[in-house]
Amino acid sequence: MGSTSEGAQAAYSIPVLFNIIHLYAREGDDRFNDDIQKINHEDIIIATQDGGVSAHLAEELFPDAKTFPIVRNSDPNLQLINVTTNKADIAILGASISQGYIKNNPKKVKIITKGNPVKTYQTTYMYSINDQALGNLINSALRQLQYEGTTERIIKRYIKEKEVIYIPQSSSRPLYE
Repeated sequence: MGSTSEGAQAAYSIPVLFNIIHLYAREGDDRFNDDIQKINHEDIIIATQDGGVSAHLAEELFPDAKTFPIVRNSDPNLQLINVTTNKADIAILGASISQGYIKNNPKKVKIITKGNPVKTYQTTYMYSINDQALGNLINSALRQLQYEGTTERIIKRYIKEKEVIYIPQSSSRPLYE
């Protein structure tokens, strides 16, 4: 997340992709399967990362829950470890980040918002607000790459898991639809 002073000086391109944020619980913990609002309770602990998206979303979506934060520059997968070791009940994490942990630790955690992400965030390019010509060039190039399918081909080369990001196209759709 950018600072307020950064926002006054910066402009942002059209989205390159959208990061998907999910809620994760221990495998076998079915308390939140039918209603994630059950997380918003003082007895529930959410694994977060100081100053990160997870901390902001925990505060925004579940203000009554407690948090169990990790240090800002820590491996975000520590949030999932805190869920599997019963230090927390829920983790809020980007799907692209969590996939490696889930693959290497089967049947430890599950996505409880599968098919319905709790949030999506744009990934964009930042440029000076005073350089509209550069902004137009970046946006034009991004649109061309998206419409001809190049963006999708490049992303599929590096992200093998399904449904961890959305790619802008003529209409947004999940990767590997």
